[in-house]
Amino acid sequence: MPDERIETTPAEQLEALCNARDYYTALAEEIHNKAVITQSVTQRDEQHEKKARRFAAAYDRSIKNQRAMIELRRG
Repeated sequence: MPDERIETTPAEQLEALCNARDYYTALAEEIHNKAVITQSVTQRDEQHEKKARRFAAAYDRSIKNQRAMIELRRG
């Protein structure tokens, strides 16, 4: 028998999206602060920080969409 897929609630999905956004925001800040403290910003650090911020922004857009869907369902 194949594994059954467990559906998550919209609230659980929203929480997971928020956690992921917060993770990437914190990661970007950590990379940035490390570069500032050590006063050595490498191109690789800049790329990783930029990528983490891009991921955080994408999750933020998904969060806004998820919140809008939740509000429509409550309608």
